[in-house]
Amino acid sequence: MSGVRLPTPDNDIGLERVRWPARNPAREAAGFRCHRPPFPSDERTEEQMSTRKTAARVGLLAAALTVVTSGLSMTANASPAAATLQYGSHGWGVKCVQQGVNDWAARTGHGRPLTRDGSFGSGTRTWVKKFQTASGLGADGVVGKQTGNSVLANLQGDSTWRHDCYYYVPSTHG
Repeated sequence: MSGVRLPTPDNDIGLERVRWPARNPAREAAGFRCHRPPFPSDERTEEQMSTRKTAARVGLLAAALTVVTSGLSMTANASPAAATLQYGSHGWGVKCVQQGVNDWAARTGHGRPLTRDGSFGSGTRTWVKKFQTASGLGADGVVGKQTGNSVLANLQGDSTWRHDCYYYVPSTHG
């Protein structure tokens, strides 16, 4: 085993992993040298430990704040250029309107009357008119910017739908 150094009380190899025996005054009096080097944790005062714990808590708080802030900064902007949605329209914008109207209907005790199929048919037009009337808008069955604002506001509790729908529902938000 030449070339291999083992930890001893006289060298510093692996001190953090070696558990040295407790001091024995009788053995020391007989000439045996048995001392345990101090561990780093033994040298810290209560104030230093408190400071370390506070620093760790501040670090965790900063990390959590960063996650929350980055999540808020990724909020999508609405698309003022999205096309008006009306009878005969198809696609994601119509699905978003159907979801928003369904959310409103469920909250007002009407269940979920629309199938989210992305097709603006007579059923969607009827429920859009009811939604517009309840929202204090002109009930024409067409989803323009004002109705779009209201639909997006109704999707607030459902962040995934709201985020995705910003691009497809006309609104005044930019």
